[in-house]
Amino acid sequence: MPKTPPQRDAQRDADYRRLYNLTLSDYNRMVQAQNGRCAMCREEPRPNHAGKVHRLCVDHRHGSDPIQVRGLLCHPCNRFIRACDDSVDRLIARRDAVVRQTARGIAYLTGFPGVPR
Repeated sequence: MPKTPPQRDAQRDADYRRLYNLTLSDYNRMVQAQNGRCAMCREEPRPNHAGKVHRLCVDHRHGSDPIQVRGLLCHPCNRFIRACDDSVDRLIARRDAVVRQTARGIAYLTGFPGVPR
């Protein structure tokens, strides 16, 4: 049997307290402070391929004691940060790779008729 909204809220509150030392009210205030947008890409959460919109994820510094919450991220940005293992060097390297690939793609495409230069 599916949980009722109050049961879901109680479960989220317990999870946030246990994992991040936040209450559900703290989380909701953070969502409001960020205008419902991701702290990284500044976009509102979008539906996934199945049409489900994920709640914003709590971004925190891994291995910190006490837990250091940095903000709320959309699911794709949270996965990206996790893939970089919280390493600034890896973030910068991946950003630089995207910039290089984008520049190459633009240079490649500008050789085709009808593509603006």
